[in-house]
Amino acid sequence: MSSSVKKIISFLEASIEAAVPSLYKSSYYFDLERNAATREAHIYAIRPGRANPISGTNHSVTLTQDFEIEICREYFASESNDKRLREAVDEIYRDNEKIQKEISLRRFENILLIEPPSFTAPEVKQNGRSVSIIFTYPIIYRNSVKGAS
Repeated sequence: MSSSVKKIISFLEASIEAAVPSLYKSSYYFDLERNAATREAHIYAIRPGRANPISGTNHSVTLTQDFEIEICREYFASESNDKRLREAVDEIYRDNEKIQKEISLRRFENILLIEPPSFTAPEVKQNGRSVSIIFTYPIIYRNSVKGAS
């Protein structure tokens, strides 16, 4: 992973920690269901996605890259209705709104633009006790290649 990608992930982590301190960073990068600890019932993971170069810049490389933020929340199912599941989904959407606001207020040296996220439909995990949504933030950033050999 490039140093720019690591820095952007650190920037996103700091934004999430400031916006929603009750969210815990997942111990697992891709499989959030493997988190067993009860304190990790409200967790997130950040994954870099596809990247495409943007042409027309000299002495730098400009990329647009997707960064996925998956937010997972545990709920306790009821046999009579899905009210608790709907409440968990609503909380995830509220968490993302807070994160999006925090990201927009912060500055980061190489980031030129953070576009509004697209997101998946809520997905009930196989354990049947948690639900997650993946928010994909397209981020445009630039790296200088001046003086590179």
